Amino acid sequence: MALRLEADEARRHMYLLLRAPDQLIDSEKIPRAERIHEALFVFKSTLRLPPGDLVIKKDGCHSPSLDLALKYAVESGGVRREEVGGVGRYWLTERGLAESRGPWDAAEQDERIEAVEAKYQVNDITDEELVSFLYAEFPETWTDPQVRAEAMEWGLEAACSMYDRAKVSLTTGSWMAGISYGEFMEAFAVSGYVTFKGTAEDIQRDLKAIDGTG
Repeated sequence: MALRLEADEARRHMYLLLRAPDQLIDSEKIPRAERIHEALFVFKSTLRLPPGDLVIKKDGCHSPSLDLALKYAVESGGVRREEVGGVGRYWLTERGLAESRGPWDAAEQDERIEAVEAKYQVNDITDEELVSFLYAEFPETWTDPQVRAEAMEWGLEAACSMYDRAKVSLTTGSWMAGISYGEFMEAFAVSGYVTFKGTAEDIQRDLKAIDGTG
């Protein structure tokens, strides 16, 4: 059974999780960093998808932290769940909508991400090379022996159906490594897989804008 979120509602839902995660999720059951990165990955993945096209869970290929995030979101009253034809769909309630409002414009954020990506040339890289690079560059984030296998199975393969492989590799890699988009792009460039185009100052400014630090 697939679990789907309408893309528009998913944006607001994940915004809510990112902005006020402790209001929705029991922090003792899921490490804060893990659930934030999980939500961030799904959140970013909704940017280019039409309503109803985002599959965030498949049997045997999903994250328990995301399951719990949705469970607590529903229990909090901020999210409503309906099941239609074996497919679970989630919407924000009026309370959820009120709590999720903020200085967020998905279209504007999408444009910022694309503007930064346009300044990089993504060289040929296989999924195996990407995972190996991440494992070597950020070993402290790979504490579970199964993480590499799960990253290959779910993080890369499933995500590749969302948009082109280059952007998927960058976005998914950022999520898996548990670091900011800007930090990941910088580290990725050092690896030789990405070549900067434009001035370093311009790119740094744009990356900080995406990460919310500029």
